[in-house]
Amino acid sequence: MPRQRRWDLPGTWHHVMNRGVGQRSIFESVEDVRHFCSRMARAVRRADIEVHAWCAMTTHFHILVRSQNGRLHAAMQGIQRDYSAWFNRKRGRDGPLYRSRYMSRSVETLGYRRTVVRYIDANSANAKVAPDPTRYPHGSAVSHATGVGQPWLARDWIRSETLRATGVAVFEPALYPVAFPPLVSPDARAWIESRLQSSSEVPDELDDLLGAAPQGFLDWLWRRTECADGTKPGLPMVSTAAVLSEFPNSLGSEPDSGPEAEDRCRMLQIGLLRDLAAATYAEIGARLGISAQAACAARARHVNALRSREDYARTAAESARRILTALHGAR
Repeated sequence: MPRQRRWDLPGTWHHVMNRGVGQRSIFESVEDVRHFCSRMARAVRRADIEVHAWCAMTTHFHILVRSQNGRLHAAMQGIQRDYSAWFNRKRGRDGPLYRSRYMSRSVETLGYRRTVVRYIDANSANAKVAPDPTRYPHGSAVSHATGVGQPWLARDWIRSETLRATGVAVFEPALYPVAFPPLVSPDARAWIESRLQSSSEVPDELDDLLGAAPQGFLDWLWRRTECADGTKPGLPMVSTAAVLSEFPNSLGSEPDSGPEAEDRCRMLQIGLLRDLAAATYAEIGARLGISAQAACAARARHVNALRSREDYARTAAESARRILTALHGAR
């Protein structure tokens, strides 16, 4: 079966990742990392990509890139091919170095992009190979936080976001970790990883939703009712923890009280955990202290209410819109 063509238009942003085949090391020395960086620098000089954040770990790498001319695949193919050939030649080995060609996910919203930077930076801290990302030598955090090194590293967007986040008028490198603290939340990390590892055939509607009118959210929820059998949770728009934390605020005015109202509220919460966070019924049950079967039954009632009750459907659409906007910002 032919592979699906990646979505790679000029100007699009991507989170790119790959790891060694069979969990083997792909970076065994400082020289290895430097040679890999030289391949990225070559792609930057050809104006194929801009590199805004990166991190090289022993067994894998992450990069946040902006594809300048729709040639991300060619750029990554060249980077990986040249580095793999050099790595094998240096060690007298042959065979594949990477587990796959690479994984990528488009990153178009500002909130998602900021989270990806924090995720990439946090790899070294989460692996406990550095006390914090700005002291890890094999990533972009140290360059952004000191203002030195790596002339091929793009800095304008990071600097503008740092100014926006801190409210200052003049960029200072020391402000970088204030604007981009490492992403330590396991839920947020799991969300990034689930999006990155999802098949490219799974449609990503996050950008469309953030620019949609209320009716657009309603149409999306109605489309989600087609997945009511529980077999296709879809691509997560936000983390499970984010839905749980933002759900009370998403209801707007003080919700009605009483058993029936509370049941309707719980039904809506479970529906949005499934639709927005792509949470499994087992995960929903564990989070809410109910069985997976009860979570599945609540989602079924949510679907029926979406189809049959216009007031419930519009409340659900508005709640979903508020949660996404709170986490990602409006487009």
